[in-house]
Amino acid sequence: MTITKSIIAKQLVKELYVDRKLAEDAIETICKVLKEGFLRGDKVELRGFGSFKVFDRKKRPGRNPRTGAPAEIGESIRVRFKPSKQVEVAYKLQKTVDLTNGIEMKE
Repeated sequence: MTITKSIIAKQLVKELYVDRKLAEDAIETICKVLKEGFLRGDKVELRGFGSFKVFDRKKRPGRNPRTGAPAEIGESIRVRFKPSKQVEVAYKLQKTVDLTNGIEMKE
């Protein structure tokens, strides 16, 4: 299951009793702030959830998977997520405890 911005907005409306437009604007603002941090190369930390760190991947040799011919893989930027201890523990417990807490995942 994929949790989309729409699902998060519905949850905000349900739990915080805010207008849907306000919830969508809040999510867009959060995404904008995260994106700006990533573009600057900042580490983004959300305590109790996890942290995101941007790193550059250098050019490297590779192979074309179809032909097997050597090919160069260009430089790229990646964002790595590291979950917090609370998220790690919750993930490990998820098989024995219902952690969804009533969150409706369907759009």
